[in-house]
Amino acid sequence: MHPKLVTGGCVCGGVRYRIDFAPEHDWKRAPHTCQCTQCRKMSGALVLHFHTVQTKEITWVSKTTYAEYNSSANFFRAFCKSCGSSIAWIDRSVDSDTEIELMAGTFDEEFLVGDRDEKDKPLGAYAMALGKSQGRPLLSQE
Repeated sequence: MHPKLVTGGCVCGGVRYRIDFAPEHDWKRAPHTCQCTQCRKMSGALVLHFHTVQTKEITWVSKTTYAEYNSSANFFRAFCKSCGSSIAWIDRSVDSDTEIELMAGTFDEEFLVGDRDEKDKPLGAYAMALGKSQGRPLLSQE
């Protein structure tokens, strides 16, 4: 089961987005992980989960505190300059108008875990569709 739309953003709310998934959205290719040195160092985690979307699918609701860091030649990391939340990874060596890799952890909780029962147990939502890698893990040394 896949969502038709997802919202997300940073911790402080200065960066917010909405994704309206196109009918042709590639649900097998879009969720993936990275374990490269930059992703590990930037996130503090051993594995970073991404979800690739076409730029036509994303609407920036707020970019008040949006900033980018040129992490290496043609590669940029989007983040919130107020709270420091990492938002996305952008490859400008290709046509930057085609896709953006959003960090899956920035999706709003309601889309990842859904409603909760009386014991605060998540009832389920779209975490598997949005974050389960289908064979595209990246591990590289930089």
